[in-house]
Amino acid sequence: MMDGRPAASDSFVRGLQTSGLAWDGRLLWSVGDQRSEFPGHIFAISPETSRLVRAPVALRSDHENIEAQLRAWGRIDLEGIEILSRVENRFLVVVEDEATAALIMRINAAGSDAQVEAIWQFRFPDGQVPTPYRNDQNYRLEGVAIDPIAARGYVAYERDESGRPLLYQFDLRRSPQTGIGPVELEPVPFGDWDRLDGKKGAILNVNGLEFVRTAAGAARLFVLCRDREILFAIDPATGQLIGQVELDLRSPEGDKIEWVSPEGIAIDSDRGVVYIISDPDSTDGNWRLRSTPQAAGNFSKFVPLLFEMKIPSELMR
Repeated sequence: MMDGRPAASDSFVRGLQTSGLAWDGRLLWSVGDQRSEFPGHIFAISPETSRLVRAPVALRSDHENIEAQLRAWGRIDLEGIEILSRVENRFLVVVEDEATAALIMRINAAGSDAQVEAIWQFRFPDGQVPTPYRNDQNYRLEGVAIDPIAARGYVAYERDESGRPLLYQFDLRRSPQTGIGPVELEPVPFGDWDRLDGKKGAILNVNGLEFVRTAAGAARLFVLCRDREILFAIDPATGQLIGQVELDLRSPEGDKIEWVSPEGIAIDSDRGVVYIISDPDSTDGNWRLRSTPQAAGNFSKFVPLLFEMKIPSELMR
């Protein structure tokens, strides 16, 4: 929190429960899911202090039908965030509850009000909504990215019944800016899941997305796999795998961590760095040092960790 203390947690509530990450050139933004102390809230984080810069802000709407939908969702499960406009403070936030929705929201200049202006109802190819892994509703939409030049958006389905993630794209120009309306999804032509490496014995899922253009103008879609603890990049137009890197995410003291659960990524292209935030949600005692048999201290209080790493050159070719 702002004072450095962990957010409250208990057997169900898991602290801030950060999911997704976005960078506006000054602050990092994240969201809280249904197990957060602040479900359906947006968080502003200082990358210098790794703390919130203000209290979490709840999503609301002056549009009667949108507000009714937010109330119906209750403890809303937000699983990804991206910036649509830095000038207008407009964000795109993915909702996992129904596996069909995203929110368009605007933050006021003081950062004290998050107004939802539109709800996108995603339409999957051929009208077939994927069945999540083990029919667990927590394996649905996670991660969103925007290509502002081509007016394209990207969204990830964490893991379907076959055990594979799914990547989709959509046209921003055909997406409603106010009210509730449909957004058609198309597949991203990536089929190299079997070429991915990462943490041995872990399932393959996708939890974070980020789009950038290289210095030469090439499009790159960065993809974060939480359980495998890898980051890879593809050409979203061709589906070509550009490269991948196994993440070595450690505690502030440099010790190896068991079950980091990295879930959100954001890229500062000016500095050439990737920010990664964890989602400390394990039901087996939360993440801990590998040298420690059980979680202790802040590790036992569901405190997220924020990481920073240089973008590997092989991912920016």
